[in-house]
Amino acid sequence: MNDINLNIRPGEIHALLCASGADKSTLLHCINGLELTGCNGKLECNNINVMNLSGLSLRRYRKILV
Repeated sequence: MNDINLNIRPGEIHALLCASGADKSTLLHCINGLELTGCNGKLECNNINVMNLSGLSLRRYRKILV
């Protein structure tokens, strides 16, 4: 994945549509901190650098995504 920028406001619903094998699931796993090995560079969500989270802070971050 390269140069992906998403700006989704609270309450909005979006869909990821692309070919099979295009890393849609990997992108979603990166956003929620489940799979950071496929994420290079900077990954921010709600002004939080997801790449730096672990343990309790990662669990707290996931709760704000719901």
